[in-house]
Amino acid sequence: MIIKLLSPQVVTYWDTIKFVVAKVDEVDEADLPEYLLELLHALLSDKAQCWVRVDESRMIVSMIITRILKNKIGTGKHVYIQCVYLFQKETIQEWQKLFDTSVEFAKHQGCDEVRFDSMNPKVWKLANAYNCREANRSFVYGVSQ
Repeated sequence: MIIKLLSPQVVTYWDTIKFVVAKVDEVDEADLPEYLLELLHALLSDKAQCWVRVDESRMIVSMIITRILKNKIGTGKHVYIQCVYLFQKETIQEWQKLFDTSVEFAKHQGCDEVRFDSMNPKVWKLANAYNCREANRSFVYGVSQ
């Protein structure tokens, strides 16, 4: 079962959310406290959403954090999947349920698209399997002073 945490429930699961974000989102350790504070604020104010899939014993087996963002060009908006974390191995059908939940949420919110980023080639294959198109690639060049 996939459940969207309500903002009051975020506090109860905050330690788990912090663990997931620290593992998945590529944030420098020095910037992590500020990053987590912004995320907590976004989750508590419903600007971000936390979804969990639980098993029969109500244990969390996967977590997704999403945000509804306005498109940079035009008037549309999209659901951005910020991170996905699996606490145990999932079947392709379970991945499909997680993705479908994001798509249904996007439709319910009047969004035009679901977007996500990943450096993981396995996720790229899944994206291709779900007929996602590549929108862009990001590159970083560090400049030290």
